[in-house]
Amino acid sequence: MNKIPLLIFSLVVFSFGCSHSQVKSPETINIDAIKLNHQAMDSYFNSLLPASAHDKTLKKALNLLNQAIAIDSNYYGAYSNKMVFQAELNQPDSAFVIAKLIVKNGQKMSQL
Repeated sequence: MNKIPLLIFSLVVFSFGCSHSQVKSPETINIDAIKLNHQAMDSYFNSLLPASAHDKTLKKALNLLNQAIAIDSNYYGAYSNKMVFQAELNQPDSAFVIAKLIVKNGQKMSQL
């Protein structure tokens, strides 16, 4: 799968998620899911590592995001971050599945 269509689709999904008026309020997100999402993002942004270590860090972050999604399956932020990390790990098919899920379930998802 070409990265450009995935990038364009990701931007559409992001725009949809940010502007959708029927999205649940952040107060409905499970606090443990939020903490795991923040840990995943900290892990990602705090790593100034060579490519091989970067991939390992991304996989660790994906594991945290999977845990966050297991706790709160309507947490948009965790799905969005998962999609980006999968694309960065050259897993465009998996990222595309998550993108379609976000579009399909956007109204049910909580943002933060």
